[in-house]
Amino acid sequence: MKSAFVLGIDIGGTNVRLGLVTEALDLSNFIQLKTDSVFQSNCPINDLASMIDNFIERYATNINITAISIGFPSTVDKEAKVVLSTPNIPTLQNIQVVDELHTRFKLPIYISRDVNFLMLYDIYQQKLDTLGVLLGFYFGTGIGNAIFIDGKPLKGKNGVTAELGHIPMGGDTSLCPCGSIGCLENHASGRYLVSLIQNEFKGTNISEIFTVHAKHPQVITFIENIAIAIALEVSLLDPEYIILGGGILQMKDFPKDLLEERIKDRTRKPLPSENLEIVYASAGQENGVIGASIYAFEQLSQERM
Repeated sequence: MKSAFVLGIDIGGTNVRLGLVTEALDLSNFIQLKTDSVFQSNCPINDLASMIDNFIERYATNINITAISIGFPSTVDKEAKVVLSTPNIPTLQNIQVVDELHTRFKLPIYISRDVNFLMLYDIYQQKLDTLGVLLGFYFGTGIGNAIFIDGKPLKGKNGVTAELGHIPMGGDTSLCPCGSIGCLENHASGRYLVSLIQNEFKGTNISEIFTVHAKHPQVITFIENIAIAIALEVSLLDPEYIILGGGILQMKDFPKDLLEERIKDRTRKPLPSENLEIVYASAGQENGVIGASIYAFEQLSQERM
């Protein structure tokens, strides 16, 4: 009998990652593509299907794929079938992903917010107790945020909880790609770092910003804004753990000590500030792909019961 694989897909604002994952969570045929090379037309579901077709044709023609599981940097409806909006990928708005891809591939299709899958991976990889409240914060192109309660992601009425990056900052009238004004993501994300380099640090490679400009006031303010975002949610939800990750926090010389200091400075005293447990996500481009597959195998198992 052939081994069963899930095709895990992690769509980010900058890169798309794909790979085949077994139930033992062994990964093979992992690839990474630029997001703007995938979504090039006005029909994103066709772009997505073409990418999957090309991957299967190249890597999986004789492989038993039992499901496709996709994480989107988006809001996803409560039934986990529709991508509602994606601020950093303009064409991904109100897309009936599950029904469309199921019709094309005749396989179970699972979707969620990419950050939920990243956090599933980190819970698994770090063997964290899932009882109680766990919070995940992933700072990349945008701000990824997940809230897990007793091992399950909080969804809310519309499926759009944990949009921490779109909390408004007082006095800010800058337009966010989500359509609102003054969003925190405008000040604590990779998009902000790119603009900071363009306006203040011309000639600096973004990978060197924390090495070369760590003590610059605007970089300190950037760290402060990340800390404010985290402290806000910690003070609201009093978690068992918080997981910190994303490409920005994994950049060379990122000042983790300063960030932790500012988080605790901004968190309610004496508790939860004094016993806040911080866990760092493991670095790995494949994490979201494996997390998507963990979710798919869990769903397949439940459906067989």
